[in-house]
Amino acid sequence: MIIHPTKTVAGRNATWNASRTGIDLNITHMSIGDTGGDIDDTRTQLRRERERVSVYGSRIDTDTIQIDAAFDGSASFWVREVGIWADSVLVYYWATTGSELGYKTGGSDWLLSCPLKLDSVEQGVMQITAPPPNILLTTAPQLATILKAMCDSNRLLLRHHYL
Repeated sequence: MIIHPTKTVAGRNATWNASRTGIDLNITHMSIGDTGGDIDDTRTQLRRERERVSVYGSRIDTDTIQIDAAFDGSASFWVREVGIWADSVLVYYWATTGSELGYKTGGSDWLLSCPLKLDSVEQGVMQITAPPPNILLTTAPQLATILKAMCDSNRLLLRHHYL
């Protein structure tokens, strides 16, 4: 499922203040919760936050930031809402009704990756300052290419020898 988070009123105010003062707005955390509902841009917190972790990522181009988070808590639950934070300010919010983003299993990492398209005001002030951890998640596109090539090779081998 692809999420399209909505910028909150608090997020718009923080972006405007950052652009006026020249101080960057650093995206610091992502949180997930288990209570969905309508997307509401006046939210200042999740309906029921279950886990919050530091984010990492990078600027893909002038108007896109890639945000990644690894949730590793012990709780198990269906993820129905997501928050993207700049310290204590909920900048972006996403929620769903009638479905789930996924199931977060306790004791294992649950990875969430979200590209954010920035508007013209955000392009100059919104940043991600934490570098990716040493788990090499940034190699996913290369691994996908390798796996596809392996599948294609195996398909040709099977077709040639067994079909």
